[in-house]
Amino acid sequence: WDEVASVLEAVADGLEPGPRKAQLLLRLASIQDRHLDDPDEAEDAIRQVLAFDPGSAAALEALADLFVRREKTRDLVIALEQKLDATGDPEEQKQVLGRIAQVYETEQDDLEEAIATWRRVLELDGGDQTALDQLARIFEGGERWSELIDTLEKATGATADGAARAALHRRIGVLQ
Repeated sequence: WDEVASVLEAVADGLEPGPRKAQLLLRLASIQDRHLDDPDEAEDAIRQVLAFDPGSAAALEALADLFVRREKTRDLVIALEQKLDATGDPEEQKQVLGRIAQVYETEQDDLEEAIATWRRVLELDGGDQTALDQLARIFEGGERWSELIDTLEKATGATADGAARAALHRRIGVLQ
């Protein structure tokens, strides 16, 4: 794998910044990380792509994957925020924010940041069921009743299903 990495690096060095160079550098990063156990060199190769294409979804995802495997959660959040900034698609933004919220909650044990991140999803889409469900779960687990009631009320307004809306109203009634 050392030889393959050396060849990829040499070829990439001879190319002008662009899609082909990005592809080679990302392949190099994968080999450095998975086969040569050299995450620092892998990160360097990915960052070379980001230097000429800061919005590269493939490079940002590769960087996030690298940080997941290396359990570098702070760096993972930063990479995901970069990915968030690079996308203009609201659905993808919601997915990335959901991933960030999960990292805060499960990896960093930071419920306040998880809550703040789920609220960012609601800023994009006030009726996002996943965000409302996750906030309700967190608030219920933390016995944060007034915030739970507020979240359930938002969920009531966001659902078109009459039976689901009635169930939410009953739940709110029990909590009040």
